[in-house]
Order: sequence, then C-alpha cells, then structure tokens
Amino acid sequence: MKQQINKSYQKVPLIATIVSIFLTLIKFIAWILSGSVLLLSSAIDSILDVWMSIFNYFVLKLSSKPVDIQFNYGKWKVEWIATVIEWTIIILSGVYIIYESIKKLIYKETITHLDLWIYVIIFSIILVWFLVWYLSYMAKKSWNIVIKNDLLHYKIDLFTNIIVIFSLIIVHFTGFDFVDFWLWLFAWIYIIFESFKLMKKWIWILLDKALEERKKITKILDNFVKKNIIHSWHDLKTRKWWIFKFVEFHFVVDPNTTIKTAHDVIDNIKKKIEKLDKKSVWEIIVHADWKDDSKFKELKKT
Repeated sequence: MKQQINKSYQKVPLIATIVSIFLTLIKFIAWILSGSVLLLSSAIDSILDVWMSIFNYFVLKLSSKPVDIQFNYGKWKVEWIATVIEWTIIILSGVYIIYESIKKLIYKETITHLDLWIYVIIFSIILVWFLVWYLSYMAKKSWNIVIKNDLLHYKIDLFTNIIVIFSLIIVHFTGFDFVDFWLWLFAWIYIIFESFKLMKKWIWILLDKALEERKKITKILDNFVKKNIIHSWHDLKTRKWWIFKFVEFHFVVDPNTTIKTAHDVIDNIKKKIEKLDKKSVWEIIVHADWKDDSKFKELKKT
C-alpha cells in the first residue's frame, strides 16, 4: 500500500516545481528591470524552492520502489532523511537572511522600486496560496511525508511573502525603511525556531523512538498478567511512522493453552491498545511463548 501511494503522487512535486520555476522567472525579470536587491534575494529563494521540489520528486520515486532482497521493508525511510536535509537547508538559509537583514539595518539601506516589488509579491502570494491549497489537499489524501514537507515549505513561503507585503505597505505610507528589515528578521527567527522543533520530531521518528503510549501499553499488559490470563510478557518494542504506530511484544502462556485461547487473548490485548489512539493506524505483532525467553530484560517493566 505504501509503495502504491508514493507512485501515485509522484506528480505532486513536479507541479510545485513548475510553479516555482514560473515565480523564479517573474522575479528575475522584475530584478533586471528594477535592480532591486530584495527582488534578487526573493528570486534566489525561489530557485531554492525549485531545487527542493525536484529533490522531492526523486525522493518519492526512490521510496516508491518495491521491496527487494536487500531492502525487505522498502526504502521509505529515505523520505525522512530527505526531510531532515531540506529543513537543515531552510535553517541555514534563514540564518543567512537574518545576517543580511542585520547588515541592511546597520548600513540603513533603502528599498528601491517599491511599486514593482509590491506587484511581484502580491502575484507570488496569490500563486503560492493556490499551490498551498493543492498541496494541502494532496497531503491529506496521500499521508505522504514528502508532500507534507513540501506543503510546510510553501506555507513558510506564503507566510514570509505576507510579512514582506505588509512591511512594504508600511514603508510605502510611512517611509520607514527599517520596518521591513525588522519584520523580516523576526519572521525568520520564528521560522528557524519552528524548523528546529520539526527537525527534532522527524529525527526521533527516523531513529524509531518509542511511542509516547509505551507506559500505557505496559499497564495494559500488566493488567492481563494480574487477571492470570497470561503468565508474563517481555521484549516490548514500539515505534511510529507518520500515522502508523507499531507495537511488538511476547507473552508467556501455559504450554497446554489452546491456539484459540491464545488468539482470543491477543485480540483482546490489541483492542485495548488500539483504543489508546483511534486516529492512528496500529500494527501490532504478538508472539506467544511457553516460557520467558526475553532478550531485553532491562526493558521488561519500563
């Protein structure tokens, strides 16, 4: 299912790429006509958008390849690796933009060709808004992290363009050029801060960090032990991928227990665990043992 979803939505980054190329051309033409440094900076930012959307296309293409003898679970984790790389680039570009903002503020540089700059940004806002709407629709439909990543990226573009147009209107009516730089500076400080939080979340998922519900799952298993339905449990392992949550553990039953009885116990445990988060898709793998052969005894009751 995962592979089919990826292959079906490979066209999404291509559409984002076409929009970004169009915006890049418009901004470069406006820069040539005006000579505005801000328009050049915006055009360079659009080039980054083009690169990231093309990168996402190839990531989707790679992750959609079927499982093989070397990659038994597929190559979907490349999506999370790509996400960390892209947001690292966004953070670094944000640091550079903050540096440029501070430099412009110190040297009191003025904004040139204000009218042309305003028209270009308004056009960018309209086009990027439609792209964000499209990506949002496709992200909900596909549950794909690459498309979701592209959506977050263009939401940042939309946010920064709105900040820019707001600041330019203030500059137009007041003549206070410093307003533009302060708003730009604070906007990117906020973006960098939020980017770090997202990166932390995605890195934990990439490293298969245990579920937040782990303690609740151990309580559920302990309750089954108290009811004498199972003798003990061990080797609990949990992780998450997107909306999917994976749980794996062993439980010990009497050697004379029938397959039907063990199966009924497993079903009851699964139902209890799935109730912890009804919005997620649970994949629960349970192994019945006739004796405790735990490999990770230190994790048994944690």
